[in-house]
Amino acid sequence: MIRIPREQYEAIVAHARQEAPREACGLLAGQGDRIEQVYPVPNRAELAVEFFAERGLIPPGRDYRPDAPGAIAVERFFMDPEDQFRALRAIEAAGLEHLGSYHSHPATEAYPSRTDIELAAFWPNMLLMICSLADPARPVVRAFRLVDGRVQEEDIVIEE
Repeated sequence: MIRIPREQYEAIVAHARQEAPREACGLLAGQGDRIEQVYPVPNRAELAVEFFAERGLIPPGRDYRPDAPGAIAVERFFMDPEDQFRALRAIEAAGLEHLGSYHSHPATEAYPSRTDIELAAFWPNMLLMICSLADPARPVVRAFRLVDGRVQEEDIVIEE
């Protein structure tokens, strides 16, 4: 079970709404099973293509440039590395633990996509919160962990 103050829960939803139709992203910090602070991090998905291309991580034959014919759109999130580092330093300075991350799904359900699961494998047992705006009037926030390659949902308790 994950506990989160209503103010921090609402900050995740507000960030998701602000960034829509792009995905919002950020880090979660706290102690144990309680999230005490969320740290929004700019989504720099437009940089992800360069970042992965420079490292030879884009499959051969795939063209991710936005102006390329038949290009594959970058519809994900990519945390700005410098801002992510700054957030991690702020978490440490506040005496908190880095508990995980959050991001939004502007048009799909609050459940990890295949890409989310693949990326979460690098951070086993870390918390992953997803805010769905599939129904903008009723956002849904759910929490998950990837444990032994399986997605496990965590209950969320919103503290008043």
